[in-house]
Amino acid sequence: MRRHIYVGNREAGHGTGILVTVREEGVPGSLVPLPVRLDVRKHSPTGFEWGYEGSGPAQLALALCLHVLETEGAPWWRERALHCYQDVKRLLVAPVQDNQWQFTSEDVLWAIHDAEQERPLDMVQCDRHALTHPSRALCPDCLREEQEQEEKLS
Repeated sequence: MRRHIYVGNREAGHGTGILVTVREEGVPGSLVPLPVRLDVRKHSPTGFEWGYEGSGPAQLALALCLHVLETEGAPWWRERALHCYQDVKRLLVAPVQDNQWQFTSEDVLWAIHDAEQERPLDMVQCDRHALTHPSRALCPDCLREEQEQEEKLS
C-alpha cells in the first residue's frame, strides 16, 4: 500500500488563498497539488474549502476519496467515492477548524470505511454474467462488450 500525505493550507494558495497538496511518502519530488476533479462533479468551481458542510468541503472530500481509492487500486473506486464522499465531508473535512491540516491516506480510508458502514453501497448481480457490481455502474463484462460493439461500428 502506497501511503500518501495530504496537506491543506489556507494561506498558501494562489488566487483563492487555499492550496491542498498530496505527496507519496518516501518519494522525493512527488509533491503535487491535489486535483480538484471538477470533471467528476462540480460542487465548487472556485476549489477546496474545509471547516463546514458546504460546496468547497464537498469538492475536497470528493477529491480525497477519488485519489485514495484510485491509487489503492480499490475495486469500483469511482462509484465508491461518489457514494460516500458526502459522508467523508461530514466525518473528516467539516470538523477541521485550523488554517492548516494534514491527513494520511489511512485517515481518508478510515472515513470511507465508516461512511460505507453507515450506508453500504447497493450491489446488484448481472443476469447475463453472474457478476456482482454497484447498482449505479455497468457490469464490467457488459461494459467491455458494449465498447467492443462500438469499436466494430466505427
